[in-house]
Amino acid sequence: MVPAAEWTDPLEIAKPAEPDVPPTWKAVGVAYSNSKFAMLYYAYELQRRVPEGINVAVFEPGFMPGTGLSRQAGPRMQRMGRGMQRLPIPASLHR
Repeated sequence: MVPAAEWTDPLEIAKPAEPDVPPTWKAVGVAYSNSKFAMLYYAYELQRRVPEGINVAVFEPGFMPGTGLSRQAGPRMQRMGRGMQRLPIPASLHR
């Protein structure tokens, strides 16, 4: 399970970690959650600023097999990812 987002000042989030601080699974998970949280804040703020009649929508595709994001995951998780890659999911949506 991915840890919950932890609100932090965006200026702090933008700073790289100190080189002597090894990343932990929790820190990586929180960073991932924070990025999703930030997308929601961005969409909200953008909607506030655009002219009336323009709607803002955000899209977060979730797990994307083949990106290498799970390369540090254990063997079970990697097997699951390879299985998901074989699912017949459309590459794009058409109306």
